[in-house]
Amino acid sequence: MLAIRLPEDIESRLETMAKLTGRTKTFYAREALTMHLDVLEAHYLPKSDDLDDDLKDALLSWKAFEETGEQFDWDNQIKPWVESWFTEDEKPAPELNS
Repeated sequence: MLAIRLPEDIESRLETMAKLTGRTKTFYAREALTMHLDVLEAHYLPKSDDLDDDLKDALLSWKAFEETGEQFDWDNQIKPWVESWFTEDEKPAPELNS
């Protein structure tokens, strides 16, 4: 169980969404936490030795993005690269976009 005080503007936005959609404010608060907990962990736990390797890689990628603005384009870079794995026409790893 969790009880939190929210700024009035956030509370108002949740209330509006709840009324318009027929869902509860709790539903949307849970969704927001579930969807963004990784980002919070990345921000507050970047040096934890308890994190698994995939999460550590994600944290480093996120930190690099925050510092440089460089990113990958999923549809035009990552997806074609991954789909080429184990084929005769395997593509090289993509380069970052600014």
